[in-house]
Amino acid sequence: MSICSTTLLSCVFLIQPTIANHALSWNIASDLSGQMVPNVLSELEYRNMQSIGAGIGLELAYRLRESSPWLMSATANYQNSDLSDGSYIDSDYNSDNRTGLFSRSDGQVSDEGYRQYSGQLGLHRDFDAGKHRLGVVLGLERSELDTVMTNGTQTFSDSGEPLATLTARLAGLNSRYDSAWESASVGFEYRYKQLSFGELFFGYSYHQGIYDAQANWNLRTDFQHPVSFIHQADSRGDAVRLGYRSANAGAFGWRLEYEWREFETDPGFDRTFLSDGSITDTRLNQAKWDSQSLMLGLEWRL
Repeated sequence: MSICSTTLLSCVFLIQPTIANHALSWNIASDLSGQMVPNVLSELEYRNMQSIGAGIGLELAYRLRESSPWLMSATANYQNSDLSDGSYIDSDYNSDNRTGLFSRSDGQVSDEGYRQYSGQLGLHRDFDAGKHRLGVVLGLERSELDTVMTNGTQTFSDSGEPLATLTARLAGLNSRYDSAWESASVGFEYRYKQLSFGELFFGYSYHQGIYDAQANWNLRTDFQHPVSFIHQADSRGDAVRLGYRSANAGAFGWRLEYEWREFETDPGFDRTFLSDGSITDTRLNQAKWDSQSLMLGLEWRL
């Protein structure tokens, strides 16, 4: 008895071990307009964050009519990874365009996590007896990147205090920044298939959505906890993937896939919750997220 309906062209369950590299940055202005000096007051960069994890997915495809070259596809995926390495740089300025540096610290990003939830619907057409397949794909996605700053070191200050004294004040640093990118996407997908060789595939998608984040700056006694400030903004991004899928040979197969993505926000707002109960708003100039992923997929073709 078939697990999947006989109307389906294919039904694939996927387990996908993944390694990835992430970079995240954001910066804020002095006021909501972004015109007050400095136009970049504070900037935080998270660099070289390595993640290792795995994902699962389900991929369905069926023809609209028997012997028709047109197909529809539906996919759902979930990925969960741990951040195993990374660093941060926290910089503050008193003049425009990142000049007049008055404070800088750096340190490590401890092992937190990356999660992605996504679903896509596609309409495809086969050419040359199925050797080539071209399709349009619509999707929804949520990507979450959680970071914790630890082991901070003060590397510059114009306050006149010794750097060692300032570094000592960073003892116990355990500041969280949890970010999420939610988006709708439209893209295309091309597949080239040879029965004896397997399948090559390439895809591109453009994303538009919203960015939101919340932080707990644990050493700031003038901030509230556990939510010290939040960020919100509209976002956009690009994602490109390419890969190889093994030829059909029974119920099991494998694939190798590479994905590159770059997302950024429009100007938004930073809302800070102070310990005395007051709230201050300023402009979030931009947040940006880049990632590169390499995935080895193990397929069960039902």
